[in-house]
Amino acid sequence: MPGQTLDENGIPLLNWPQTALSLFVKTVAKTLWNILLVYGFLR
Repeated sequence: MPGQTLDENGIPLLNWPQTALSLFVKTVAKTLWNILLVYGFLR
């Protein structure tokens, strides 16, 4: 979401949880995808 900066609200710290959350979601999605692939191969 370029252009949508939370710095304008005067709360720049809100950017950190957002970044951490997106990183966490990406990691979980990748892990789930790997599990699905392995499960598909084992069947």
